[in-house]
Amino acid sequence: MILDSVALAVRHVLAMFPPGAAEFLFLPVFVLAVMIGSVLVVRKLAPPASRLAAFLLTCLITGGGAALLLAEMAVAGGYRRRGVTPPSVLYNLGDAVASWVLGLTEGAQRMTGALAGLMSRAKVPVLLLLSVGWIWLWNYQHCPDGAAGCARPVSAWYQQISDEG
Repeated sequence: MILDSVALAVRHVLAMFPPGAAEFLFLPVFVLAVMIGSVLVVRKLAPPASRLAAFLLTCLITGGGAALLLAEMAVAGGYRRRGVTPPSVLYNLGDAVASWVLGLTEGAQRMTGALAGLMSRAKVPVLLLLSVGWIWLWNYQHCPDGAAGCARPVSAWYQQISDEG
């Protein structure tokens, strides 16, 4: 889906060239756009995205912990209204939830930070190979196997180049 949008954008940009030249340039420009885009996304957008993910995970974990502590407080309040001391297991549950929330949020922040660091240090040749693999998958998933009259984008490009040359 993303690569279909990139292909459409490349075709739109190449529309300023004569049709034969635009068709000839399509695949090289498309591959170059995907490779440059992949490197830029991983290098420039991964760190802010990981910070956002850490924030969202922290909010989710904290919200879940708060809901559990709210339930614990409601049960303890019921005991207190009856004039009975809440059982110690209830207090232990509250302590455990608070510890889990702190541990999970710290772990989430470490995990997203490590992932961002790993992605920002990714070697460009590896990113280029991954983008070529992504293009290969896009090309082969473009047509269902055995679909009559369907030509994969690379095959269609090669056929048009061969016919003109």
